[in-house]
Amino acid sequence: MKNKLKIISILFLLPFIFSTIINAQNKRDVVFKKVDEIKRKAEINGAAILSPISYEKAAEFYSDAEELFVKGITGGSLEAKINAAADHFQKAFNFSEAGKLKLNEGIEARNNAVNTEAATHASNIWYKAEKKFNDAAEQLELGNIEDAVEQSREAANLYRQAELISLKTNYLEDTYMLIEKAERMDADEYSPRTLKKAKSLAEFAEKEISLNRYDSKRAKELSLEALYEANHAIFLTNLIKRIKKDNVTIEELLLEIEEPFNAIGGALNTKANISKGYQYVKTQLLNRIDSLKKNVSDLQNENTLLVRKINLLDSEVGVEEAKPNSLRSKIATESSIRENYFEVQKLFKQSEAEVFKEGNVITLRLVGLLFDPSSSELKDFHFVLLKKVIEAIKKFPDAKVRVEGHTDSSGDSIMNLRLSEERAYSVMNYIKTNAKFKIKKLTASGYGETNPIASNGTRAGRAMNKRIDVVIMP
Repeated sequence: MKNKLKIISILFLLPFIFSTIINAQNKRDVVFKKVDEIKRKAEINGAAILSPISYEKAAEFYSDAEELFVKGITGGSLEAKINAAADHFQKAFNFSEAGKLKLNEGIEARNNAVNTEAATHASNIWYKAEKKFNDAAEQLELGNIEDAVEQSREAANLYRQAELISLKTNYLEDTYMLIEKAERMDADEYSPRTLKKAKSLAEFAEKEISLNRYDSKRAKELSLEALYEANHAIFLTNLIKRIKKDNVTIEELLLEIEEPFNAIGGALNTKANISKGYQYVKTQLLNRIDSLKKNVSDLQNENTLLVRKINLLDSEVGVEEAKPNSLRSKIATESSIRENYFEVQKLFKQSEAEVFKEGNVITLRLVGLLFDPSSSELKDFHFVLLKKVIEAIKKFPDAKVRVEGHTDSSGDSIMNLRLSEERAYSVMNYIKTNAKFKIKKLTASGYGETNPIASNGTRAGRAMNKRIDVVIMP
Protein backbone atom coordinates (compact mmCIF):
# COMPACT_ATOMS: atom_id res chain seq x y z
CA MET A 1 0.00 0.00 0.00
CA LYS A 2 2.84 2.36 0.90
CA ASN A 3 4.56 1.66 -2.43
CA LYS A 4 1.36 2.48 -4.29
CA LEU A 5 1.09 5.78 -2.42
CA LYS A 6 4.71 6.61 -3.31
CA ILE A 7 4.08 5.89 -6.99
CA ILE A 8 0.91 8.01 -6.97
CA SER A 9 2.80 10.85 -5.27
CA ILE A 10 5.60 10.68 -7.84
CA LEU A 11 3.13 10.64 -10.73
CA PHE A 12 1.34 13.60 -9.17
CA LEU A 13 4.59 15.56 -8.87
CA LEU A 14 5.96 14.75 -12.34
CA PRO A 15 4.09 17.56 -14.18
CA PHE A 16 5.40 20.07 -11.65
CA ILE A 17 8.95 18.74 -12.01
CA PHE A 18 8.83 18.92 -15.80
CA SER A 19 7.28 22.38 -15.63
CA THR A 20 10.07 23.56 -13.35
CA ILE A 21 12.75 22.16 -15.68
CA ILE A 22 11.15 23.76 -18.75
CA ASN A 23 10.77 27.10 -16.99
CA ALA A 24 14.41 27.00 -15.92
CA GLN A 25 15.51 26.22 -19.48
CA ASN A 26 13.35 29.01 -20.86
CA LYS A 27 14.81 31.43 -18.33
CA ARG A 28 18.33 30.30 -19.23
CA ASP A 29 17.62 30.85 -22.94
CA VAL A 30 16.50 34.41 -22.20
CA VAL A 31 19.47 35.25 -19.96
CA PHE A 32 22.10 33.71 -22.28
CA LYS A 33 20.44 34.65 -25.60
CA LYS A 34 22.87 37.41 -26.61
CA VAL A 35 26.07 35.61 -25.60
CA ASP A 36 24.87 32.34 -27.20
CA GLU A 37 24.34 34.11 -30.52
CA ILE A 38 27.84 35.64 -30.45
CA LYS A 39 29.35 32.32 -29.30
CA ARG A 40 27.65 30.44 -32.14
CA LYS A 41 28.85 33.02 -34.67
CA ALA A 42 32.44 32.75 -33.40
CA GLU A 43 32.41 28.94 -33.45
CA ILE A 44 31.01 28.78 -36.97
CA ASN A 45 33.86 31.08 -38.01
CA GLY A 46 36.46 28.72 -36.53
CA ALA A 47 37.41 31.04 -33.67
CA ALA A 48 38.52 28.17 -31.42
CA ILE A 49 41.37 27.51 -33.89
CA LEU A 50 41.97 30.96 -35.37
CA SER A 51 41.71 32.93 -32.12
CA PRO A 52 42.69 30.56 -29.30
CA ILE A 53 43.54 33.19 -26.64
CA SER A 54 40.31 35.17 -26.86
CA TYR A 55 38.19 32.07 -27.36
CA GLU A 56 39.68 30.35 -24.30
CA LYS A 57 39.03 33.42 -22.12
CA ALA A 58 35.49 33.66 -23.47
CA ALA A 59 34.90 29.98 -22.70
CA GLU A 60 36.11 30.48 -19.10
CA PHE A 61 33.75 33.42 -18.50
CA TYR A 62 30.93 31.48 -20.15
CA SER A 63 31.53 28.45 -17.91
CA ASP A 64 31.58 30.69 -14.82
CA ALA A 65 28.30 32.29 -15.88
CA GLU A 66 26.64 28.89 -16.34
CA GLU A 67 27.86 27.81 -12.90
CA LEU A 68 26.39 30.94 -11.28
CA PHE A 69 23.08 30.43 -13.08
CA VAL A 70 22.82 26.80 -11.95
CA LYS A 71 23.42 27.92 -8.35
CA GLY A 72 20.61 30.44 -8.71
CA ILE A 73 22.92 33.45 -8.42
CA THR A 74 21.60 36.27 -10.57
CA GLY A 75 22.08 39.99 -10.74
CA GLY A 76 25.29 41.91 -11.29
CA SER A 77 27.81 39.10 -10.90
CA LEU A 78 26.04 36.86 -13.45
CA GLU A 79 25.55 39.76 -15.84
CA ALA A 80 29.25 40.69 -15.57
CA LYS A 81 30.35 37.15 -16.47
CA ILE A 82 27.93 36.97 -19.41
CA ASN A 83 29.06 40.37 -20.74
CA ALA A 84 32.72 39.41 -20.38
CA ALA A 85 32.09 36.15 -22.25
CA ALA A 86 30.22 38.01 -25.00
CA ASP A 87 33.03 40.57 -25.36
CA HIS A 88 35.70 37.89 -25.68
CA PHE A 89 33.62 35.78 -28.09
CA GLN A 90 33.22 38.90 -30.22
CA LYS A 91 37.00 39.49 -30.08
CA ALA A 92 37.54 35.86 -31.04
CA PHE A 93 35.22 36.32 -33.99
CA ASN A 94 37.03 39.48 -35.10
CA PHE A 95 40.46 37.83 -34.83
CA SER A 96 39.16 34.79 -36.73
CA GLU A 97 38.11 37.10 -39.57
CA ALA A 98 41.63 38.55 -39.64
CA GLY A 99 43.08 35.04 -39.40
CA LYS A 100 41.27 33.97 -42.55
CA LEU A 101 43.21 36.63 -44.43
CA LYS A 102 46.62 36.46 -42.77
CA LEU A 103 46.80 32.71 -42.09
CA ASN A 104 45.11 31.56 -45.30
CA GLU A 105 48.04 29.36 -46.40
CA GLY A 106 47.94 27.38 -43.18
CA ILE A 107 44.13 27.19 -43.21
CA GLU A 108 44.00 25.80 -46.75
CA ALA A 109 46.71 23.22 -46.05
CA ARG A 110 44.96 22.21 -42.83
CA ASN A 111 41.61 21.73 -44.58
CA ASN A 112 43.25 19.53 -47.24
CA ALA A 113 44.92 17.45 -44.54
CA VAL A 114 41.64 17.08 -42.64
CA ASN A 115 39.96 15.75 -45.80
CA THR A 116 42.50 12.90 -45.97
CA GLU A 117 42.13 12.04 -42.24
CA ALA A 118 45.74 13.04 -41.64
CA ALA A 119 45.21 13.19 -37.86
CA THR A 120 44.67 9.42 -37.95
CA HIS A 121 47.19 8.35 -40.60
CA ALA A 122 50.02 10.79 -39.79
CA SER A 123 49.36 11.71 -36.17
CA ASN A 124 52.90 12.78 -35.18
CA ILE A 125 53.32 15.30 -38.00
CA TRP A 126 49.69 16.37 -37.65
CA TYR A 127 50.13 17.35 -33.99
CA LYS A 128 53.33 19.24 -34.79
CA ALA A 129 51.42 21.14 -37.47
CA GLU A 130 48.56 21.87 -35.06
CA LYS A 131 50.99 23.22 -32.45
CA LYS A 132 52.68 25.44 -35.03
CA PHE A 133 49.36 26.75 -36.35
CA ASN A 134 48.10 27.45 -32.83
CA ASP A 135 51.28 29.48 -32.21
CA ALA A 136 50.61 31.41 -35.43
CA ALA A 137 47.06 32.24 -34.33
CA GLU A 138 48.28 33.39 -30.90
CA GLN A 139 50.95 35.61 -32.47
CA LEU A 140 48.28 37.19 -34.66
CA GLU A 141 46.17 37.98 -31.59
CA LEU A 142 49.21 39.52 -29.91
CA GLY A 143 49.78 41.75 -32.93
CA ASN A 144 52.92 40.01 -34.21
CA ILE A 145 51.69 39.69 -37.77
CA GLU A 146 55.01 38.80 -39.46
CA ASP A 147 55.71 36.03 -36.94
CA ALA A 148 52.13 34.78 -37.35
CA VAL A 149 52.42 34.58 -41.14
CA GLU A 150 55.79 32.81 -40.95
CA GLN A 151 54.55 30.23 -38.44
CA SER A 152 51.42 29.69 -40.54
CA ARG A 153 53.68 28.95 -43.52
CA GLU A 154 55.69 26.44 -41.45
CA ALA A 155 52.45 24.82 -40.26
CA ALA A 156 51.27 24.59 -43.87
CA ASN A 157 54.41 22.63 -44.82
CA LEU A 158 53.81 20.20 -41.97
CA TYR A 159 50.14 19.81 -42.91
CA ARG A 160 51.15 19.03 -46.50
CA GLN A 161 53.57 16.35 -45.29
CA ALA A 162 50.83 14.82 -43.15
CA GLU A 163 48.40 15.03 -46.06
CA LEU A 164 50.82 13.23 -48.40
CA ILE A 165 51.42 10.42 -45.91
CA SER A 166 47.69 10.11 -45.39
CA LEU A 167 47.01 9.97 -49.14
CA LYS A 168 49.57 7.22 -49.62
CA THR A 169 48.06 5.34 -46.70
CA ASN A 170 44.54 5.68 -48.12
CA TYR A 171 45.59 4.42 -51.55
CA LEU A 172 48.26 1.87 -50.69
CA GLU A 173 47.70 0.63 -47.13
CA ASP A 174 45.92 -2.56 -48.26
CA THR A 175 48.51 -3.14 -50.98
CA TYR A 176 51.49 -2.90 -48.61
CA MET A 177 49.74 -5.17 -46.10
CA LEU A 178 49.31 -7.80 -48.84
CA ILE A 179 52.93 -7.37 -49.98
CA GLU A 180 54.08 -7.94 -46.38
CA LYS A 181 51.83 -11.00 -46.20
CA ALA A 182 53.28 -12.31 -49.46
CA GLU A 183 56.82 -11.81 -48.15
CA ARG A 184 55.99 -13.70 -44.95
CA MET A 185 54.74 -16.53 -47.17
CA ASP A 186 58.10 -16.51 -49.03
CA ALA A 187 56.58 -15.16 -52.23
CA ASP A 188 60.01 -13.75 -53.11
CA GLU A 189 61.05 -17.40 -53.49
CA TYR A 190 57.93 -18.93 -55.06
CA SER A 191 56.59 -16.02 -57.17
CA PRO A 192 59.40 -13.45 -57.30
CA ARG A 193 58.45 -11.84 -60.63
CA THR A 194 54.86 -11.20 -59.58
CA LEU A 195 55.87 -9.88 -56.16
CA LYS A 196 58.45 -7.60 -57.74
CA LYS A 197 55.80 -6.27 -60.12
CA ALA A 198 53.47 -5.53 -57.20
CA LYS A 199 56.21 -3.59 -55.39
CA SER A 200 57.17 -1.70 -58.53
CA LEU A 201 53.56 -0.64 -59.19
CA ALA A 202 53.19 0.48 -55.57
CA GLU A 203 56.33 2.63 -55.91
CA PHE A 204 54.99 4.18 -59.12
CA ALA A 205 51.71 4.91 -57.34
CA GLU A 206 53.59 6.64 -54.50
CA LYS A 207 55.53 8.80 -56.96
CA GLU A 208 52.33 9.70 -58.80
CA ILE A 209 50.70 10.78 -55.52
CA SER A 210 53.74 12.90 -54.66
CA LEU A 211 53.74 14.59 -58.07
CA ASN A 212 49.97 14.95 -58.57
CA ARG A 213 48.27 14.61 -55.22
CA TYR A 214 45.13 16.45 -56.39
CA ASP A 215 44.81 14.52 -59.67
CA SER A 216 44.27 11.06 -58.26
CA LYS A 217 43.02 9.09 -61.29
CA ARG A 218 46.40 7.64 -62.35
CA ALA A 219 47.44 7.02 -58.74
CA LYS A 220 44.24 5.04 -58.15
CA GLU A 221 44.82 2.96 -61.29
CA LEU A 222 48.39 2.13 -60.27
CA SER A 223 47.42 1.30 -56.69
CA LEU A 224 44.66 -1.06 -57.90
CA GLU A 225 47.11 -2.78 -60.27
CA ALA A 226 49.60 -3.13 -57.41
CA LEU A 227 46.87 -4.58 -55.19
CA TYR A 228 45.97 -7.10 -57.90
CA GLU A 229 49.58 -8.22 -58.36
CA ALA A 230 50.06 -8.58 -54.60
CA ASN A 231 47.01 -10.87 -54.46
CA HIS A 232 48.32 -12.64 -57.56
CA ALA A 233 51.66 -13.29 -55.87
CA ILE A 234 49.89 -14.78 -52.84
CA PHE A 235 47.76 -17.02 -55.08
CA LEU A 236 50.77 -18.28 -57.04
CA THR A 237 52.74 -18.88 -53.86
CA ASN A 238 49.92 -20.97 -52.38
CA LEU A 239 49.52 -22.90 -55.64
CA ILE A 240 53.22 -23.72 -55.97
CA LYS A 241 53.40 -24.75 -52.32
CA ARG A 242 50.41 -27.07 -52.81
CA ILE A 243 52.01 -28.61 -55.90
CA LYS A 244 55.18 -29.35 -53.97
CA LYS A 245 53.37 -30.56 -50.87
CA ASP A 246 50.94 -32.86 -52.71
CA ASN A 247 53.48 -34.00 -55.30
CA VAL A 248 51.19 -32.82 -58.08
CA THR A 249 52.55 -33.89 -61.46
CA ILE A 250 52.89 -31.47 -64.35
CA GLU A 251 50.20 -33.39 -66.24
CA GLU A 252 47.76 -33.07 -63.32
CA LEU A 253 48.50 -29.37 -63.09
CA LEU A 254 47.93 -28.81 -66.81
CA LEU A 255 44.69 -30.79 -66.77
CA GLU A 256 43.50 -28.65 -63.86
CA ILE A 257 44.36 -25.51 -65.85
CA GLU A 258 42.39 -26.86 -68.84
CA GLU A 259 39.15 -27.20 -66.87
CA PRO A 260 38.18 -23.51 -67.14
CA PHE A 261 38.74 -23.63 -70.93
CA ASN A 262 36.39 -26.60 -71.22
CA ALA A 263 33.78 -24.90 -69.01
CA ILE A 264 33.90 -21.70 -71.08
CA GLY A 265 33.68 -23.72 -74.32
CA GLY A 266 30.63 -25.54 -73.00
CA ALA A 267 28.93 -22.25 -72.12
CA LEU A 268 29.65 -21.01 -75.66
CA ASN A 269 28.28 -24.25 -77.16
CA THR A 270 31.63 -25.18 -78.69
CA LYS A 271 34.31 -27.76 -77.94
CA ALA A 272 37.56 -26.23 -76.70
CA ASN A 273 40.24 -27.84 -78.88
CA ILE A 274 43.09 -27.85 -76.35
CA SER A 275 44.95 -30.52 -78.33
CA LYS A 276 46.26 -27.74 -80.59
CA GLY A 277 47.67 -25.70 -77.73
CA TYR A 278 46.51 -22.99 -75.37
CA GLN A 279 47.08 -20.17 -77.84
CA TYR A 280 44.90 -21.94 -80.40
CA VAL A 281 42.05 -22.56 -77.93
CA LYS A 282 42.22 -18.95 -76.77
CA THR A 283 41.81 -17.78 -80.37
CA GLN A 284 39.05 -20.35 -80.94
CA LEU A 285 37.02 -19.18 -77.94
CA LEU A 286 37.53 -15.48 -78.73
CA ASN A 287 36.36 -16.06 -82.32
CA ARG A 288 33.29 -17.85 -80.99
CA ILE A 289 32.54 -14.91 -78.69
CA ASP A 290 32.93 -12.47 -81.61
CA SER A 291 30.58 -14.61 -83.70
CA LEU A 292 27.96 -14.61 -80.94
CA LYS A 293 28.33 -10.84 -80.53
CA LYS A 294 27.71 -10.41 -84.25
CA ASN A 295 24.63 -12.63 -84.04
CA VAL A 296 23.33 -10.54 -81.15
CA SER A 297 24.00 -7.34 -83.11
CA ASP A 298 22.20 -8.71 -86.19
CA LEU A 299 19.22 -9.75 -84.08
CA GLN A 300 19.11 -6.32 -82.43
CA ASN A 301 19.13 -4.62 -85.84
CA GLU A 302 16.43 -6.96 -87.10
CA ASN A 303 14.39 -6.26 -83.98
CA THR A 304 14.78 -2.51 -84.52
CA LEU A 305 13.50 -2.83 -88.10
CA LEU A 306 10.54 -4.91 -86.95
CA VAL A 307 9.67 -2.36 -84.26
CA ARG A 308 9.77 0.40 -86.88
CA LYS A 309 7.48 -1.60 -89.18
CA ILE A 310 5.05 -2.23 -86.33
CA ASN A 311 5.04 1.46 -85.41
CA LEU A 312 4.47 2.40 -89.06
CA LEU A 313 1.57 -0.04 -89.35
CA ASP A 314 0.11 1.22 -86.07
CA SER A 315 0.40 4.77 -87.38
CA GLU A 316 -1.32 3.88 -90.67
CA VAL A 317 -4.09 2.04 -88.84
CA GLY A 318 -4.47 4.98 -86.49
CA VAL A 319 -4.75 7.42 -89.39
CA GLU A 320 -7.38 5.28 -91.10
CA GLU A 321 -9.33 4.93 -87.87
CA ALA A 322 -9.00 8.64 -87.17
CA LYS A 323 -10.18 9.77 -90.61
CA PRO A 324 -13.92 9.27 -89.99
CA ASN A 325 -13.65 10.89 -86.55
CA SER A 326 -11.61 13.78 -87.94
CA LEU A 327 -14.10 14.31 -90.76
CA ARG A 328 -17.05 14.17 -88.38
CA SER A 329 -15.31 16.65 -86.07
CA LYS A 330 -14.60 19.02 -88.97
CA ILE A 331 -18.20 18.85 -90.19
CA ALA A 332 -19.50 19.48 -86.67
CA THR A 333 -17.18 22.48 -86.22
CA GLU A 334 -18.16 24.06 -89.53
CA SER A 335 -21.83 23.48 -88.80
CA SER A 336 -21.49 25.17 -85.41
CA ILE A 337 -19.66 28.15 -86.95
CA ARG A 338 -22.33 28.50 -89.62
CA GLU A 339 -25.15 28.42 -87.06
CA ASN A 340 -23.40 31.02 -84.89
CA TYR A 341 -22.77 33.17 -87.94
CA PHE A 342 -26.50 33.32 -88.63
CA GLU A 343 -27.13 34.14 -84.97
CA VAL A 344 -24.58 36.97 -85.12
CA GLN A 345 -26.21 38.43 -88.23
CA LYS A 346 -29.45 38.76 -86.28
CA LEU A 347 -27.72 40.77 -83.52
CA PHE A 348 -27.00 43.83 -85.66
CA LYS A 349 -29.16 46.30 -87.51
CA GLN A 350 -28.11 47.14 -91.05
CA SER A 351 -27.08 50.61 -89.84
CA GLU A 352 -24.82 49.11 -87.13
CA ALA A 353 -22.73 46.43 -88.82
CA GLU A 354 -22.28 44.32 -91.88
CA VAL A 355 -21.57 40.67 -91.04
CA PHE A 356 -19.97 38.43 -93.63
CA LYS A 357 -18.16 35.12 -93.68
CA GLU A 358 -15.17 33.90 -95.70
CA GLY A 359 -14.45 30.25 -95.01
CA ASN A 360 -14.71 30.02 -91.24
CA VAL A 361 -13.61 33.64 -90.63
CA ILE A 362 -16.37 36.04 -89.54
CA THR A 363 -15.95 39.80 -90.08
CA LEU A 364 -18.02 42.45 -88.32
CA ARG A 365 -17.74 45.71 -90.29
CA LEU A 366 -18.92 48.34 -87.82
CA VAL A 367 -20.50 50.88 -90.17
CA GLY A 368 -22.31 52.50 -87.24
CA LEU A 369 -19.10 53.25 -85.33
CA LEU A 370 -18.21 56.76 -86.49
CA PHE A 371 -15.39 58.76 -84.87
CA ASP A 372 -14.99 62.52 -84.83
CA PRO A 373 -12.40 63.79 -87.34
CA SER A 374 -8.80 63.04 -86.22
CA SER A 375 -10.14 61.47 -83.00
CA SER A 376 -10.00 57.97 -81.54
CA GLU A 377 -12.23 58.69 -78.54
CA LEU A 378 -15.25 56.44 -78.07
CA LYS A 379 -18.56 58.14 -77.27
CA ASP A 380 -21.29 56.87 -74.98
CA PHE A 381 -23.58 56.12 -77.92
CA HIS A 382 -20.93 53.74 -79.31
CA PHE A 383 -21.26 51.40 -76.32
CA VAL A 384 -24.58 49.86 -77.38
CA LEU A 385 -23.00 48.68 -80.63
CA LEU A 386 -19.80 47.49 -78.92
CA LYS A 387 -21.77 45.46 -76.38
CA LYS A 388 -23.34 43.61 -79.31
CA VAL A 389 -19.83 43.02 -80.69
CA ILE A 390 -18.84 41.42 -77.35
CA GLU A 391 -21.96 39.24 -77.48
CA ALA A 392 -21.03 38.14 -81.02
CA ILE A 393 -17.47 37.22 -79.96
CA LYS A 394 -18.84 35.18 -77.05
CA LYS A 395 -20.52 32.81 -79.51
CA PHE A 396 -17.05 31.65 -80.64
CA PRO A 397 -15.32 30.64 -77.34
CA ASP A 398 -11.97 29.47 -78.78
CA ALA A 399 -11.68 32.14 -81.46
CA LYS A 400 -8.86 34.61 -81.99
CA VAL A 401 -10.07 38.17 -82.48
CA ARG A 402 -8.35 41.01 -84.34
CA VAL A 403 -9.63 44.61 -84.37
CA GLU A 404 -8.61 46.41 -87.59
CA GLY A 405 -8.61 50.17 -88.06
CA HIS A 406 -8.78 51.78 -91.54
CA THR A 407 -8.91 55.37 -92.89
CA ASP A 408 -9.41 57.08 -96.22
CA SER A 409 -6.55 58.72 -98.11
CA SER A 410 -7.22 62.28 -96.96
CA GLY A 411 -4.28 63.97 -95.26
CA ASP A 412 -0.85 62.59 -94.34
CA SER A 413 -0.44 58.81 -94.73
CA ILE A 414 1.68 58.47 -91.56
CA MET A 415 -0.91 60.36 -89.52
CA ASN A 416 -3.63 58.18 -91.04
CA LEU A 417 -1.75 55.02 -90.03
CA ARG A 418 -1.35 56.29 -86.46
CA LEU A 419 -5.01 57.34 -86.28
CA SER A 420 -6.19 53.93 -87.53
CA GLU A 421 -4.07 52.20 -84.86
CA GLU A 422 -5.39 54.45 -82.09
CA ARG A 423 -9.01 53.80 -83.10
CA ALA A 424 -8.41 50.03 -83.30
CA TYR A 425 -6.81 50.04 -79.84
CA SER A 426 -9.70 52.07 -78.39
CA VAL A 427 -12.16 49.42 -79.54
CA MET A 428 -9.91 46.55 -78.42
CA ASN A 429 -9.47 48.05 -74.94
CA TYR A 430 -13.22 48.49 -74.56
CA ILE A 431 -13.81 44.84 -75.50
CA LYS A 432 -11.05 43.63 -73.17
CA THR A 433 -12.39 45.69 -70.26
CA ASN A 434 -16.06 44.82 -70.66
CA ALA A 435 -16.02 41.20 -71.82
CA LYS A 436 -16.96 38.98 -68.87
CA PHE A 437 -15.31 35.94 -70.43
CA LYS A 438 -11.81 35.02 -71.55
CA ILE A 439 -10.94 35.68 -75.18
CA LYS A 440 -8.27 33.29 -76.45
CA LYS A 441 -6.32 36.03 -78.23
CA LEU A 442 -7.33 39.67 -78.75
CA THR A 443 -5.17 42.01 -80.85
CA ALA A 444 -5.46 45.34 -82.65
CA SER A 445 -3.82 46.62 -85.84
CA GLY A 446 -3.99 49.84 -87.84
CA TYR A 447 -3.70 49.79 -91.63
CA GLY A 448 -4.22 53.48 -92.39
CA GLU A 449 -5.23 54.08 -96.01
CA THR A 450 -3.54 50.93 -97.37
CA ASN A 451 -6.62 48.69 -97.58
CA PRO A 452 -9.52 50.62 -99.13
CA ILE A 453 -12.81 48.89 -99.99
CA ALA A 454 -14.09 51.75 -102.17
CA SER A 455 -12.76 54.64 -104.22
CA ASN A 456 -11.24 57.54 -102.28
CA GLY A 457 -12.28 59.81 -105.17
CA THR A 458 -15.83 60.22 -103.85
CA ARG A 459 -17.25 61.30 -100.51
CA ALA A 460 -19.27 58.07 -100.24
CA GLY A 461 -16.19 55.98 -101.00
CA ARG A 462 -14.09 57.81 -98.41
CA ALA A 463 -16.84 57.30 -95.81
CA MET A 464 -16.81 53.55 -96.49
CA ASN A 465 -13.01 53.36 -96.20
CA LYS A 466 -13.06 54.98 -92.74
CA ARG A 467 -14.07 51.90 -90.76
CA ILE A 468 -13.44 49.42 -87.94
CA ASP A 469 -13.52 45.71 -88.77
CA VAL A 470 -13.67 43.09 -86.01
CA VAL A 471 -12.33 39.83 -87.43
CA ILE A 472 -13.31 36.64 -85.57
CA MET A 473 -11.18 33.56 -86.37
CA PRO A 474 -12.67 30.39 -84.77
